[in-house]
Amino acid sequence: VAGGEESDVPALPASPDVAHTPSSPSSPEPRDHQDEEDQYEEDYEDPIILVPASPRSRDQIESILGLDETARGASKRTDPIADAILKDLKNIYGSSIKPLESTYKYQDISNRQISDAEIFSPSMVLMLGPYSTGKSTFINYLMGLEYTRRALRTGASPSHGVFRIIQYGSEDQELDGTRLSADWRYQFLQKFGQNFIDQLRGNALDVPLLKKVTFVEAPGILEMRRAGERLYPFNDVLQWFIDRADLVLVMFDYTKLDAGYELEAVLDQLKGREAQVRILLNKADQIPPEELIKVQGSLFWNLSPLLGISAPPIVYAGSFTSRPYRSNSPAQLFMAQEAALLHDIAKAINARVDNRVAIARRHAVRVRNHAQMVDSYLTTYNKNKGFLTSKHKLAEDIVENPHSYNIYEGVSLLSNVSRYDLPDPEIYRDFFRVHNLYDFPTLKGSCSYLHGCPIDKIENAISTELPELLSRYRRLLTKAAVSNNLPQTDIHGVRTGVPPPPHHSKSL
Repeated sequence: VAGGEESDVPALPASPDVAHTPSSPSSPEPRDHQDEEDQYEEDYEDPIILVPASPRSRDQIESILGLDETARGASKRTDPIADAILKDLKNIYGSSIKPLESTYKYQDISNRQISDAEIFSPSMVLMLGPYSTGKSTFINYLMGLEYTRRALRTGASPSHGVFRIIQYGSEDQELDGTRLSADWRYQFLQKFGQNFIDQLRGNALDVPLLKKVTFVEAPGILEMRRAGERLYPFNDVLQWFIDRADLVLVMFDYTKLDAGYELEAVLDQLKGREAQVRILLNKADQIPPEELIKVQGSLFWNLSPLLGISAPPIVYAGSFTSRPYRSNSPAQLFMAQEAALLHDIAKAINARVDNRVAIARRHAVRVRNHAQMVDSYLTTYNKNKGFLTSKHKLAEDIVENPHSYNIYEGVSLLSNVSRYDLPDPEIYRDFFRVHNLYDFPTLKGSCSYLHGCPIDKIENAISTELPELLSRYRRLLTKAAVSNNLPQTDIHGVRTGVPPPPHHSKSL
């Protein structure tokens, strides 16, 4: 019961999944919540799993995340619609975006790629934060696997320094990095080198929630880490997951609120994705109620400058585990904030198609801008080329001194391009060291009588095809809901029959 005292662990017969501590006359006095939690965390390999006598109900999780019978029935009718729309998205990408992407070698200027993995994969939730703040425990809690043999391992000390992917599988199994990187969804990760593959792990679990969402847990941030201790490009790997995450959860507890160098670098990578970031203050029931507002306020005001936003980030406080809240803690507040967090996760899950279309459109804009930049360099080259001019020296001079030739100013004059969306000149210096400037065709030169102009196709995809695809998806969802008497959803795909929590706010 929320807000109640945690009692002794009762003597119950062991089951295949759950073990209980036996009671005996010589048993020590009952331990408090923290002692029991510390024992569970510090000795996760111990076959004895301590279970709270009265775990909190999962009804709120089942209802909001769509794991109940009503939601499963609705999914059977709406999932085919989503699959059909995603197939159309793939066709638009292949016919309208990829030709220009291939012609101007966009893959050599950015790690942001669109593939079947990005289009058809389930939603992704990325977990970040200092070590031992409860990230794995929270994932176990959402999956309903706490205190079972199937649960992810947790530990009070930094128990692992790996990236861990938790995904659906028809049978439970642990996956090493080699097997994961061979999966079509994660093949790109091989580019980060074998040292990273050795630090990549996965868990495939037959859990209903994982059919909807994949969790990625990044290594816990340890501020005392020596420079160069990670033997792989940690920040590049993290950026790859950030770019593909539908929601990013950064978890702290009240004992680890300081932001050191490594955490600052991680938060800097989240700039531009602030709308998808949520800050979690875990183990908040261990904070005296009169201090809770101070701790939560200190957290989000300290993080605001690091995220580069003027408004404070959204912070949810609670105890993200099924253990009962400690006595005298504001249980109703924690339950309301947990419900708000669950609604955010549900939006990330149910807005999968919306997010995939948005990702494809952002990608198309970047590809178009890149093609126009290359065309601007090339047009400048052709204007300044003379009969006796060395093409190598001229191309090198233009690449090294683009501002002398007003290249960026010329591109910025285009009505559909913002100067702030253009890559830095240094990026193009590296790009043209790999590809000769004069080997590319101009945008006009890439047009053909049979296939038209790639630049016109990508412009049409950005302005017309992708917005119309999203509108058609929403119309089909509404039609399916009305004809089958399904629960209505809002624009994010969250059922309107589940009321939002009363305290869904940015702070206490």
